[in-house]
Amino acid sequence: MCYNELSLARNSGEGGFGGCIMTPKVTLDWVRQVKAKHEGMLLSKRNVVGVGIGFREKGGQMTDEMALIVSVTKKLPAGELSAADQIPTEIEDVPIDVKEVGEIRALD
Repeated sequence: MCYNELSLARNSGEGGFGGCIMTPKVTLDWVRQVKAKHEGMLLSKRNVVGVGIGFREKGGQMTDEMALIVSVTKKLPAGELSAADQIPTEIEDVPIDVKEVGEIRALD
């Protein structure tokens, strides 16, 4: 099973992506392009501290669905965010998985 972009690269080979199933448009290359195009917009939103590529999690279980992983300091109800700060559920057919990671600080 693939878990993130690094394991995808390690596990890929002939016949696909190490058993990971992706819709035809949502390939690693496509997700990278979408990330590059929209990363600045996502990072400008309230509480967003990072944007990466990985596999979506549902119900605490990793899926085989590639996604943009948006890291936030704290997940907030949509009602507490302005429309401009709400994170879309997908961008250009790429799903978005929001992960609460807390405050990120550099180590001394």
